[in-house]
Amino acid sequence: MEKILEKGLFVSLLGLAFFSPWSIAGTQICVGLAFLFFILRFISKPKEFVLNKTIVVLPIFVYLATQFLAAILAPNPSQTLLSFKEEWIWMIYFITAFTITQKEQIQKIYKVLLIASFLVGLYAIFQHFWGIDLYRHKTLTQFEPHSYAAL
Repeated sequence: MEKILEKGLFVSLLGLAFFSPWSIAGTQICVGLAFLFFILRFISKPKEFVLNKTIVVLPIFVYLATQFLAAILAPNPSQTLLSFKEEWIWMIYFITAFTITQKEQIQKIYKVLLIASFLVGLYAIFQHFWGIDLYRHKTLTQFEPHSYAAL
């Protein structure tokens, strides 16, 4: 069971690296899956998660606690607390800080991120010079005689 959770968590982080340059929905799905695997792994082995990384984790905890306290004490707490939902991005940090233990895992994640970013960059260059969005089948807005707004 633990191998499945570790593999699922790592594949979710690879998916996060793959989708983050070009798809918010794909990124959020992978973060959700990684969070799910992280919680399941924490439930199965709670003693494995010792806060020995406090030097790095503590500032983020302080930031989030301060932001939460400010939201509660705001003139309109219900509206301010709704803006707190945008802080899901911090989950990625905690998930990776407590689960990635091997240098090879980091290297694979970086390679996937680099390849996905490179492909998205090439597609943006293509759009800039040719003005065609192949995915949406439309012509892009032209700024100058030979440049277009890349999406």
